[in-house]
Amino acid sequence: LVLFSIARSCLGFEGWISAKCYGINVLAAHQAELSNQFAHALSDKWSGLKVETDHSGVPLLPNAIVRFVCECECRYDGGDHVILLSRVVAFDFAAEADPLCFFAGRYRSLAPEPDVSTPAEPALFYGW
Repeated sequence: LVLFSIARSCLGFEGWISAKCYGINVLAAHQAELSNQFAHALSDKWSGLKVETDHSGVPLLPNAIVRFVCECECRYDGGDHVILLSRVVAFDFAAEADPLCFFAGRYRSLAPEPDVSTPAEPALFYGW
């Protein structure tokens, strides 16, 4: 299952709420520009993109590292958002790459910071 929420103020809110299935694309770290294309309101988000579709017509990005096709399992009221719980019905893994991560207002890396050391061996915990 995949859980995400949609703001009621989102311009595409009605489309998300009425959709029975949809695609989720995981972008690679080098695809921030593509992510920004979808982040801007009032833009043609799909402009200039070659879009692939699955057998049910769900649009998918051809260069995403992982693509999920999901069906809406249920929706929950979340105040100014609607929480969607979705069942993954198909997925494909297209490439081995670092994912694009967005947190606290900016893109970030999953790599450890240069000054953070990683222990050579995992620490063991004794004393249950």
